[in-house]
Amino acid sequence: MPRDHVTVDQWTEMFRAIGLQDPDMHKWHAEFERRHPDGHQGFLEWLHLPAERITGIRQRSAAAAS
Repeated sequence: MPRDHVTVDQWTEMFRAIGLQDPDMHKWHAEFERRHPDGHQGFLEWLHLPAERITGIRQRSAAAAS
């Protein structure tokens, strides 16, 4: 794994360290999807998530943002 890779668990730990809870993280994803859908896709790919999981996150995020 490349040295610049951050796992989903590490990312979530950082969010939790600054006080974000699950609803906050869902809101963050929804805002990311609304403002920068291509960037959101790229970010999720950078986390090395499987395509099916990316699709699910983006669908839930788009629904929450509307």
